[in-house]
Amino acid sequence: CDPELAIELRERYPEIEPGYHTNKRLWNSIWLRPSIDDKVICDCIVHAYSEVLKKLPRIKREPLSELLEVWKQKK
Repeated sequence: CDPELAIELRERYPEIEPGYHTNKRLWNSIWLRPSIDDKVICDCIVHAYSEVLKKLPRIKREPLSELLEVWKQKK
């Protein structure tokens, strides 16, 4: 997660905490409880996937980026 967004999400949603056994500045853990909206969870997944894609070489990133765009359209 973008470090600033990670902090914002943790402050806004008690179900989102610093990542368990990960770099707590960059990763969040989400407790799946009825109190957190499905859209928030989906948005976090899309954001995480996008952040990982940024780090990949272009040849690997392009086909995966297409999958991300298809998934975003289905939301």
